[in-house]
Amino acid sequence: MKRIAPLVFVAIIAVLAFSCSKEDSIHNDPASGYKIKTYSEALYIPGLLDSTESFDLIYDNQDRIIRLQSTTSPGTRIQYTYSGDQYVMEFIIDGHLSIHNTCYLNHLSLVDSSIQYEYNDTTITRYIYNDNKQLVQQRLYDYTKFLGAKLFKTITYTYDVNGLLAGETDGTVVTTYKYDRVINNTVNAGMPYMPLPKQLPTQAIHVNVLDTETTDYTYNFDSKNRLINDVAVESNGVTRTRTYTYF
Repeated sequence: MKRIAPLVFVAIIAVLAFSCSKEDSIHNDPASGYKIKTYSEALYIPGLLDSTESFDLIYDNQDRIIRLQSTTSPGTRIQYTYSGDQYVMEFIIDGHLSIHNTCYLNHLSLVDSSIQYEYNDTTITRYIYNDNKQLVQQRLYDYTKFLGAKLFKTITYTYDVNGLLAGETDGTVVTTYKYDRVINNTVNAGMPYMPLPKQLPTQAIHVNVLDTETTDYTYNFDSKNRLINDVAVESNGVTRTRTYTYF
């Protein structure tokens, strides 16, 4: 049901920041013990792939991430450049620029919109928030110089009474999240300047018109209550394992 991206992109999507949300910046303070040092992701697809990608995380003097450097593929990195109310992410794969993404911030220091260039494709994304600063919708547009911006996908997010992400849908797949117990999120994972989840789900249920799939999540923490390992196992056998170390 769900497309599987190449391993490096799975890793990229998983750790697009570990940084910059101002309201959650405690996790980037070296004294807090939550500052990520290394990150690795193992992806197993039955009969197709069994591989691992690892990254070192490098920060500036404001503890904003400026580079994820692959230690598995030295020519692969993700680099960040910050300037005023915007920042740029560049995805370098095997020494070649693959994706250039510019993100613009709103008055709440949250991402308002982004423009992504990938080879010959340009995608514009708008981010819509509610009064609680929760992301409630993404609107994705294909852009060409001749036709302008054309909406091709809308992703809608819903939350429960406790403010936890309850579900999301892109109009084709409906995903519902379950929280069987309280597992506090200690990792700033996601794009810089985006809202971060307070708790981690134990299961996701993905439904479309053809079938239903599930993803089960397990988490391991160290003696300082820092997330050091999380495992996602899909009902089709695909398994993704992420591992973190700290300064």
